[in-house]
Amino acid sequence: DDADARQRLEIMICLLPPAGQWRQWVELKDPFFKPSLRAKGREPFPHITLVQDKIAETADKEAVTASLASVIDDIREQVKNKEAGKFELDLSSVRSFDFGKKSVVYVTDISGEAHDKVADLSAIAATSVASRLGTKSGDEEFTLHIGLGTVPRNRLMEVKAEYAKKVEKMTTTATIFECEHIFILIRGPRGPWTVADAVPLSGCEEDDPSVRIGSLTSLSAQEE
Repeated sequence: DDADARQRLEIMICLLPPAGQWRQWVELKDPFFKPSLRAKGREPFPHITLVQDKIAETADKEAVTASLASVIDDIREQVKNKEAGKFELDLSSVRSFDFGKKSVVYVTDISGEAHDKVADLSAIAATSVASRLGTKSGDEEFTLHIGLGTVPRNRLMEVKAEYAKKVEKMTTTATIFECEHIFILIRGPRGPWTVADAVPLSGCEEDDPSVRIGSLTSLSAQEE
């Protein structure tokens, strides 16, 4: 029917660690991944969200493609104008923040320089999505993080300590990577995200993305 023909899509602009680093993060995220998400075919994967929003529902696939292309072109133009170049992240610090009645355990890079660079990219992404999709950009303060799990408050200290030990045992080659691209992901009502495109940061135009364009954000797809 008409409802099924409408394209109910979401878009995420994010940073992704190289595919070769995914398994360690997926194994940490997996125990706390919501069953309701699994029921929709979603899968845990490591990502630093810059902005996430909905693409307006429409039965016109060409309109969806045009909206997506417009966002990507705007991000590309802003990266070029701001000369936003590549940088290194070291995701070896385990932290937490409160989220409703629970807490989110996450890994982050605690250096101020890294946070500022990623926050700048988040601002670029938010501006592009708001201007091209007609949505309002969020006012919440940006936190550089890869979420590992949303846990009950009474288990926070236990889980945080356990995960801190696991991350501490990882080698630097497992927690450090260079950010060379901004990734654009899309998904429908079911299934994992698809890597729709990757915008190179300044000076990385000739470098291949560390995660394949067109691939799914599942561990099995990335390890093929």
